[in-house]
Amino acid sequence: MSDTSSLQSGVRLTAPSTEQLISTLKARQDEVGIIVAERIPKHASGRLSNLVDGVWSPTTIKAVHRLSAVAVQMNALWASLPPDWKCPCCKQTKDKMIHAVVDKNAPEKGRTAIAHAVEHHDHFVAYVNHAFHRELGKDWSRRFEAAHEVQRRLAAGVTAFDPTVICEPCNLAEGKAKMVLWRRLKLEKEFRDYFSFALDEIRAFIRPVANAAHDIDEAVVVEIFERRRKQEIMRFRKDAVDTQARLLKEGSHWRTAEPAAPDGNAVNDSYQTTLLEFGLEQGSNFCFTDFSATSQGQPSDPDGWIDRLPKRTGSVMNREAEEFLCSDPMAKYLGRGWACPCCDRPTRAAIRRNNKRALTLQPRVVRPGGAEPQTVCIDCCTSMQLIARSAEAARDDVIFNEVREVFAFASNEAHWVRSADVARAVIERVRTRAAATRTAAETEFQRFATERIAVKRSPLGRARQSAPSGYY
Repeated sequence: MSDTSSLQSGVRLTAPSTEQLISTLKARQDEVGIIVAERIPKHASGRLSNLVDGVWSPTTIKAVHRLSAVAVQMNALWASLPPDWKCPCCKQTKDKMIHAVVDKNAPEKGRTAIAHAVEHHDHFVAYVNHAFHRELGKDWSRRFEAAHEVQRRLAAGVTAFDPTVICEPCNLAEGKAKMVLWRRLKLEKEFRDYFSFALDEIRAFIRPVANAAHDIDEAVVVEIFERRRKQEIMRFRKDAVDTQARLLKEGSHWRTAEPAAPDGNAVNDSYQTTLLEFGLEQGSNFCFTDFSATSQGQPSDPDGWIDRLPKRTGSVMNREAEEFLCSDPMAKYLGRGWACPCCDRPTRAAIRRNNKRALTLQPRVVRPGGAEPQTVCIDCCTSMQLIARSAEAARDDVIFNEVREVFAFASNEAHWVRSADVARAVIERVRTRAAATRTAAETEFQRFATERIAVKRSPLGRARQSAPSGYY
């Protein structure tokens, strides 16, 4: 007999043997299949097992068999990720992340397969909360005007990286690395509580091992810590937070009380949405500026975006992201399993803040290279438009690979240019291809027009023109 117990970290299934556990998992797989078959809408495509995971997935069942496990424990974050997900830190696939552990207090119960994904975050955000409570009191957010907004923006500015989902072995390896620092460098307690390694640093000192905990290189841990001057940077960040908390207590802070108003990007998004409602898609079949505005003698540089510094819009916290994904109509329409076919960002990563600090998701339908229509995120659509404008081409003359060459992608941020030289090379390529396409289209049109004229001038053509209405 197997039993199912609900745990904070997910669902745990146990059985007397590996074979019986696999039988239980396959039974769960059949149950899910029946439910899906009953409820799947007609427009749905693909297989559920390719979009989300579960104790019932083929990946899990194969891992249980390979690890000779008699129990499996999986958290919801792991199950929410597709089976082909790769950890952004160690780059391993799910089948290599699942690892088996033995309960030290009851080793006779056998091995448990652990399938956990975790959200890795910079623990310095806890110091920001600590400093505000210490300086302003427990109810600081109610007693001090604008304090919550100041704290949120301050936290985004002083944290080293945005929260990122990684595999549990990478997260555990980061914890072991911090223990190495405490042991070798004798760091103070506050440093221990509020310091975290970023993904590129973890990747440098781990030695990934399939289906087991990662090994770490202790010498590399210390070398990275000292070379990147982590202690000095920690003092700077703490001083900045302490100073702002003190100023806020004295009635001063750097954040204006003036409410946010639409900026240029927000206005641009609004008019493009309006055009789409009237079937006038900007770029491919209608040019708003040609029909509706003048340059006032100051035409914009079509290549200005190439050298422009990326504009960061700020991190997106989990709770507000969940609320947005559950309430936004487009997010619900795309679903959690959608990913932009161009930048490969899932729905959660494609949402970002607009210039009024509100979350937004505005997918667009494009036809890259004239292919079948595909739904992409607004950032990929904008990237295609920028390349096309510089190349004097239509947006759909640009293909996805060219966007990937020119732009770098990050979760909840607009795309930014990787290299100005690469961008100019891609623009020239698009310009040449688009010109050749236009020439071919014009040639084909001329051929067609010539043939039509020839038909009209022929005796048969004249007869058709003079035939009574409804004859043909």
